[in-house]
Formats: sequence, structure tokens, C-alpha cells
Amino acid sequence: MCKQKVVLETIKKTKGRGGMTPAQIELAEAQTADYQELKREVIETKKTAEETKSELEYVRGQIDILVKNSQNKPLLRILSDLKDNKFFWFWFIFLTAVICGVNISDIMAFFTKGG
Repeated sequence: MCKQKVVLETIKKTKGRGGMTPAQIELAEAQTADYQELKREVIETKKTAEETKSELEYVRGQIDILVKNSQNKPLLRILSDLKDNKFFWFWFIFLTAVICGVNISDIMAFFTKGG
């Protein structure tokens, strides 16, 4: 439980509510709820960032493998291989959308509705 909630509950139990009006109590309750929601959103954002970082590291590893395996190939051959690599394009588009701030649920809705 956050400190705000503990203090608020103590005030509510105090005789005379510590000099707070019902409106002030309601405001404090709303602020406590807002704080808890913000904290939950921050945790979710950190989790999403960690997942994105993990995916990015995996993609970098895959690109490193492609580069290592194609060190003796000319640039046009490498580009031709990438052009046909669906895995590469999926992650490229996904990460570009994440970096540009596109809402992933909108993209998923677009593909599930068939365009």
C-alpha cells in the first residue's frame, strides 16, 4: 500500500478527520487512485521496454549472423537475400513502427480485418 493511502486512512479514522472537509477527503482519494494507476502504467512501460530491448537484441544477433555469413558476398547479393527474407522484413517493420510510435494494436487490427 502506498504511503498516501496509509495517511489518508489514518486521517479518515481520526476524530474530526484531521480538519479535512469531505471534499478534501474525496480529492485525496482521487489523487491516491491516480498515483496507483500511474505507478501501474510505469511498470507496464518498463516491461514493454525490456521486451522490446530483448527483441532488438535478437534481431541484431540475426543481422550479425547474416553479415558474418555474407562477408564474401557482394552488396547486391546481400540486398537480394534480405529482399526475400520475410523474417527480416517482419522485424524491420515492427521495430520501425515501435520507434516511430505507431500503436501496435492498430497494426494488428489492420491485419486481422484484412486491410
